[in-house]
Amino acid sequence: MTIETVTDSSDQWNDFWEQPAVNDYHKVLRDKLCDIVAEYMADDKLSPQNFVDDVNAELKGWIDYYEKGAAKATEMHESFGGTSN
Repeated sequence: MTIETVTDSSDQWNDFWEQPAVNDYHKVLRDKLCDIVAEYMADDKLSPQNFVDDVNAELKGWIDYYEKGAAKATEMHESFGGTSN
């Protein structure tokens, strides 16, 4: 014969609602960043400089992407007679 223990679930619900929203996007991003840093820390083949270089390369990639997009949008705008400010 098995005896099951019944717990008061109201405390579980209160704890759930007091926590930040599960879909809080900033928390999700922060958790991803935490995971990435942990991966770099755990890999003995990677140095702190690898992390710095990789973050800088990623940021540079985004800068290049947006500069190309801005240049293209400017060219298109000017093709329609718009002027640059």
